[in-house]
Amino acid sequence: MLTSLDYPQLDELLAFAGHQDQVLNRAELLGFLHGLVITPEAIQPSEWLPQVFGEEIDTFTDQEQGERFLKGVLDVYNQINHLHLQGQLHFPYCLKEPSEETVSNALDWGFGFNLALEMRPEIWLGNGPVDNQDEDDNLFASFSVVNAIAWPNEPDEGCLDQPTDESELLATLLLALPNAVAVIQSYAAQLQTRPAKIGRNEPCPCGSGQKFNTCCSDDRTTLH
Repeated sequence: MLTSLDYPQLDELLAFAGHQDQVLNRAELLGFLHGLVITPEAIQPSEWLPQVFGEEIDTFTDQEQGERFLKGVLDVYNQINHLHLQGQLHFPYCLKEPSEETVSNALDWGFGFNLALEMRPEIWLGNGPVDNQDEDDNLFASFSVVNAIAWPNEPDEGCLDQPTDESELLATLLLALPNAVAVIQSYAAQLQTRPAKIGRNEPCPCGSGQKFNTCCSDDRTTLH
């Protein structure tokens, strides 16, 4: 399981960047990279790296520092992606009896994770669940938990039965966060393996030249 301690070099790398008030911290960056690797659609580094800097890509004192930072971040991305491909990527913090540092890191991680999801909102919100109301509700609640963690001053009415006490709400959200991440990650895996829908009057993908509804239609188990 990953923890923020697995990448001590990130502190040094992040210190290279100027505009420190805009650059993601270590926990935020690890959450961001986690969200990126589970996103079903590949997002190129040229698009997501500016998010790490708060949109300020030209933020290093010299080229060598910049190159070292970029290489370090991409190395960590590749390590996290490898864990994902091996089925070993999970929410990285134990929140049963968390310390103040763990709580702070988990909140920052959740912000970074949500930031990655926001790069492709049409993927997460445009496909819908797999025709199951319980899954629909669970998925919606999971996104709401992550969003409420990322933006605590903008409570989501669909998140949970929210406690009125702010500290109690925060504790509730944190306890729900690991499962919310797991639900979203499972949904992402379904999107990666689910075949694209084919219109009934579109050419059949089997190459027969016939329309899909008269060839390999939805009631067939396999394509020709």
